[in-house]
Amino acid sequence: MKRAKINHVLNKIPLHVITILILIIWIVPTLGLLITSFRPVTLINTTGWWTFLSADTGDSERFTFNNYIDALVGYRGNKPMWRTALQGPSLLI
Repeated sequence: MKRAKINHVLNKIPLHVITILILIIWIVPTLGLLITSFRPVTLINTTGWWTFLSADTGDSERFTFNNYIDALVGYRGNKPMWRTALQGPSLLI
């Protein structure tokens, strides 16, 4: 009885390893997108998202909500996101 239980547990190890690997492969880019969305454009263009914790960036503003404000309110004459979303269904008619 104990040997069957041990074999059952050992047979599930590859499944758990594969599941954890898939989870890591999925989470890392998603976390990168989330962190990048809160960084200023200058830092997005010059450094990687994984440098967000380092203190030697030389920029006092490492996180900002300006990216979301620009998307919701409009930036450089572009339509705000909410306005585009409201016009989308009317284009289908």
